[in-house]
Amino acid sequence: MVLLFYTLFLRFFSGKGNYASKIRALLFDLNGTLIDIGELHYEATVKALKALGGSIDRQTYDQNIHGITTPTLP
Repeated sequence: MVLLFYTLFLRFFSGKGNYASKIRALLFDLNGTLIDIGELHYEATVKALKALGGSIDRQTYDQNIHGITTPTLP
């Protein structure tokens, strides 16, 4: 999500267009209030682990990763 925001920020404010004068508001949804990205995060985690030769099942993901803050990850 941060990478997406950074990419959009650079595009709008890098001088590659007059976008900055057209922006009237920025909307952030970092906690799933408007869009629930939990399933997408799980799918991305599965794909990343598969690319590295690993795997994770849904139960393990839900118990150990989903909703857990970074300092408490095992």
